[in-house]
Amino acid sequence: MMRRNSSRINISLMLLIVAWLSACSSIKQKPQAPQDTERQQALESMQDWRLRGKLGFKVPKQSGTAFIDWKQTGDSFRIHLSGPLGQGAVTIESNGEAITLRQNGQQQQGLAQQKGFIKQQLGWDLPTQQLRYWVLGLSAPDSFAEANYNPKTGLLSSLEQDQWNISYPRYSRHRLPLPEKIVLRRANPSLQSQDTKLTLIIKRWN
Repeated sequence: MMRRNSSRINISLMLLIVAWLSACSSIKQKPQAPQDTERQQALESMQDWRLRGKLGFKVPKQSGTAFIDWKQTGDSFRIHLSGPLGQGAVTIESNGEAITLRQNGQQQQGLAQQKGFIKQQLGWDLPTQQLRYWVLGLSAPDSFAEANYNPKTGLLSSLEQDQWNISYPRYSRHRLPLPEKIVLRRANPSLQSQDTKLTLIIKRWN
């Protein structure tokens, strides 16, 4: 009789442990990928678009805001920044291979894939190669990304890629929702602190 009761207790204990482990795993589970695959495919097929809005940047020794006009055509883009940048208007153009930055009547050229080119010219970074995807609510191809989606809407809520953390607090209410506010933060692993913060407010999509 004692053995039978003992075996029942052991079985009950095992069931409790299994239930507890299942609960823990469900808590740690990340939000699933978006359910709206048609929307995802529509975004991935968008090659020509234009956005206008406001860009704020903050680095340890500098901060500012600018109006932004970004026109993307395939792999080519033209970004015009104007307003109280502290350094006049800036135009950045690329054909997908070369990149040109113009400001104060001067022109600098580099390779589109060249890391740190824009930061060398402006003093703060604008990751144009990845941002062309991030502004649409997509991860950039060819590098690892960890994405989290809103389980109710299926829209991208946050993304970590290439040492950047991107959050999407607000989307448009159009038939094809597009981000209206994007906050980008990049940490400096050597300093264990944030070294760049960009806030993009998009007023108009075309």
